[in-house]
Amino acid sequence: MDTSGSLTSPAPRTRRMPRALSVVLRLPRIGTWAGLVVVAAGFVLITIAWGDTAGTEIVGDQLPYVMSAGLVGLALVCVGATAVAIDAKLSDSAARRAQALELRDALAALRAVDEAAL
Repeated sequence: MDTSGSLTSPAPRTRRMPRALSVVLRLPRIGTWAGLVVVAAGFVLITIAWGDTAGTEIVGDQLPYVMSAGLVGLALVCVGATAVAIDAKLSDSAARRAQALELRDALAALRAVDEAAL
């Protein structure tokens, strides 16, 4: 409340994106490339876990490799695949938005021609 007793909402704050982040986000398909790198790292960890567990027959000795490298590798594959999917959806959305704007302009031009003919 301010001093007059009325409720007012503060002006919304606009957050500025850090310059380095804005430069990175402007790179084409950066989310896809980052996701693919994370997926590759995950597969490398899964391969390391598989190689280390294949060398021993005792399950108790295999569990640390599976827990440390195998599950982390699987998590990295999931995160990387999600990043690729999100980037694909964002670029598809941007293309759809551009097509909608182009369609709107074409319809406005047709409407102007139709009104001029009347």
